[in-house]
Amino acid sequence: MVPPLVAINAKYYGRKVALYVACIMYISIILTALIFHLLFSTLGITPESGRQIADVAQFKLDYTFWMNIVFAGIAALAVWLHKQHVKQHLKEKKQPEMKEIGTKQIIVYLFILILSGGLVSYFVNVF
Repeated sequence: MVPPLVAINAKYYGRKVALYVACIMYISIILTALIFHLLFSTLGITPESGRQIADVAQFKLDYTFWMNIVFAGIAALAVWLHKQHVKQHLKEKKQPEMKEIGTKQIIVYLFILILSGGLVSYFVNVF
């Protein structure tokens, strides 16, 4: 489930229904994958890959790494500009700035932490 879909369902039907739909879809996706895996294994038609996982999933300092760094910088600049715009807008309205951390920000920080942990663990294993 894409988080915006869950947010839309929560907006129109309430959080309880949105979480129920998300859980049902998640469970059905998992069960469908397991059923297909078992069916393909039983029939002997599971696709085999000639490549090892280590050959496919390697961290490299190639052009995609540098492009990711550049676009992460552009994204950070866009976020900073947006925050500056919001601050200016709040000053014009003379309203106090809200310091609450929303659910979306918590999810974003969680994913940043997970990705950072993966990057750190890679460098620890390499060196």
